[in-house]
Amino acid sequence: MALEDLVTLIKNSSGLLKQRNLAILRNYLDTSVEQDIINEIYRLQTIEDIRILWAAGLTSPLQRAALTRYDQIKAFIARE
Repeated sequence: MALEDLVTLIKNSSGLLKQRNLAILRNYLDTSVEQDIINEIYRLQTIEDIRILWAAGLTSPLQRAALTRYDQIKAFIARE
């Protein structure tokens, strides 16, 4: 399952199901190749996606990628 799919699952769930999905995301982050995750982060489309990802806990390189993507999304929104 791709990062974007996991983030969408979390967005569409609540309560214990949301916590379970967040645990699945954490496992995905722990077991995937960091560069692959970075590439997936740059494909995320909303600030909410970045916030969900951040809540899962990120390594420093993933934090940098998430912040960069967050800034890109904010800049895009500001231009609209």
